[in-house]
Formats: sequence, structure tokens, C-alpha cells
Amino acid sequence: MMTEYNQSKPQALTAQQQLAQEITESLIEKKLIAPNKQQKLAQQISMGLLDAEDWALLIDMATEQK
Repeated sequence: MMTEYNQSKPQALTAQQQLAQEITESLIEKKLIAPNKQQKLAQQISMGLLDAEDWALLIDMATEQK
């Protein structure tokens, strides 16, 4: 009898997702974005959904929290 393959194994990131993750990690380290925004922001970056106003708002919100 064959066992089923465990489907909960994490999938490899695409190049866009990997780059977006690296970008958000760097921005968090430099305190330019809030850590709680990382997952959603990485998704938006990898899908190309952010424009200049979005970036400005994220940075403004993070720098106001200092």
C-alpha cells in the first residue's frame, strides 16, 4: 500500500517572491517599514502592485512610529 505524499511541504519561492522577501527584510532592518507589514508587502511587491504613493505611505507610517 502506498502512502500519500505530504502536501503541506512548503513550496519553493519564485524569483519575484524571493526578491520581494529580501527587499522587505532589508527595509525592516533599516526601520523603513513596520515588521507587521512584511508578508502583505512582499506579496504586493512580487505581484507588482505598489506605486510611489504606496511606498511613501509605508515609509511615513514606519518613521512616525519611531
